[in-house]
Amino acid sequence: MKIERTKNTISGSIWGIINQFVMLIFPFVIRTCILKILGTQYVGIGSLFTSILSVLSLAELGVGSAIIYSMYQPIAENDEKKIHALLKLYKDVYTIIGVTVLVVGLFLLPFIKYFIKGDVPNGINIYIIYVIYLLNSVVSYWCFAYKSSILTAFQRNDILTKISLFIRSFFFILQIIIVCLAKNYYLYIIFMPITNATVNILTAIVSDKYYPQYKKGYGKISKEELKNIKKQVIGLLAQRLAHTSRNALDNIIISSYFGLSLVAIYGNYFYVINALTGILAVLFTAMQAGIGNSVAKESVEKNYKDFSNINFLYLWIAGWCTVCFTCLIQPFMKVWVGEKLIFSIRIVFLLAFYFYAMKMTDSIGAFISATGLWWKCKWSYLFEAVVNLILNIGLGYYFGISGIIVATIISVIFVNYCSTVIILHKNYFIKYSIRRFFEKNFFYLVITCIVTIISFGIIDKLYNEFIHYNSMILELAFKALLCVGVPNIFFFLLFFSTKQFKEASKWLLHKIKYIHR
Repeated sequence: MKIERTKNTISGSIWGIINQFVMLIFPFVIRTCILKILGTQYVGIGSLFTSILSVLSLAELGVGSAIIYSMYQPIAENDEKKIHALLKLYKDVYTIIGVTVLVVGLFLLPFIKYFIKGDVPNGINIYIIYVIYLLNSVVSYWCFAYKSSILTAFQRNDILTKISLFIRSFFFILQIIIVCLAKNYYLYIIFMPITNATVNILTAIVSDKYYPQYKKGYGKISKEELKNIKKQVIGLLAQRLAHTSRNALDNIIISSYFGLSLVAIYGNYFYVINALTGILAVLFTAMQAGIGNSVAKESVEKNYKDFSNINFLYLWIAGWCTVCFTCLIQPFMKVWVGEKLIFSIRIVFLLAFYFYAMKMTDSIGAFISATGLWWKCKWSYLFEAVVNLILNIGLGYYFGISGIIVATIISVIFVNYCSTVIILHKNYFIKYSIRRFFEKNFFYLVITCIVTIISFGIIDKLYNEFIHYNSMILELAFKALLCVGVPNIFFFLLFFSTKQFKEASKWLLHKIKYIHR
């Protein structure tokens, strides 16, 4: 079965971007309603329990990603028997995982109170709320969740996105009405597992319609293939552990050290970071299957050129997002939650650096996934998780929020980024210089830092010089307008003469011409 990689990537990207914007707007409205109507502690509870259950979701072990990776080759070879066997394996494993998460989650129930410093909102039973969040996590593995894998493997993320978009939009509207009118937090969260179950069931129905030949998985995969999947799963477990340590542990430690209110404030800033991350992730989500297919069929030389061009263009976009975050986050927070719930500018710069550091790993991670090198990365992922945990506890205790952010930056750059670059080049891009890649990316990092600082200074000065009205909305709008052009002008002037800029421009124009052909 022929797969149109570029066209599917574009379709997936378009629908992914639409979905991201919709999924940003609705949760933003809900978060705002909860902050204004119920209070910051309710937002803190949601962030904390989501983080705890993210740790529990490690039980998934990356099975889904490993099995989808294993589907690329049989799809390319039209090996339906093997695809059926992989689907059955996916189904069986996810059933077991759901049970495991449920059991471990219930075991943690008596210890929930120890994760919260200080008081909880009056009239709230944190144990009931936790159980509902747990049920929501369990449902994500049941109700035909494995069916989404066939659509992903065939690069039909646009279909998955459409289903999620319409179903979640409906329930988001319902939840907003509940918070605003009923002001009942229990009723609000009960619709979370209902939403996930509905999405999974509808995905299964649509999957069977588009690919009826894979309606029921059957058969067994070979022992050799199962061994390979287990190998990938171990690598992915380590990867998920590292990812969880940089995200979920922050909220857990903040809640334990400082209480739910600070978790909410921290979460507000990370809501914006996650929004930017989500928008950028659309690109790699849509491209991932295409990259996997290209790795399976194309030469290393061709894939390295793609890798270099994707990395350059992506980091340009990430750099621009970094500037926008630095310049706009404070006026945005003043408009959104008020001046009492904002961090200092020092923490803003640290968060901006954290964001860019995370984006530096994305293109590498995409090719690590496509080449199946999770196994090779397992020790670096585990080491990152340990380093991050130790530094979070230590630096968080002595330096507060700043220490927690710095801890994550150190573990991401000096452990995750450096090790995965080396592993990818040592095992796949063997002919290409590791040192040269580090030099280019360090150059991009320095440029981004310079452009961020200069743009922040220019935009702030222009606002103070020309705008004489004390309006937070006007400040946000004026600075947002300047952010469109100012940083990109600097990026263009600094990159224009480089060889990579010329190569990436040609590559991008070729892709655009292909789409219009």
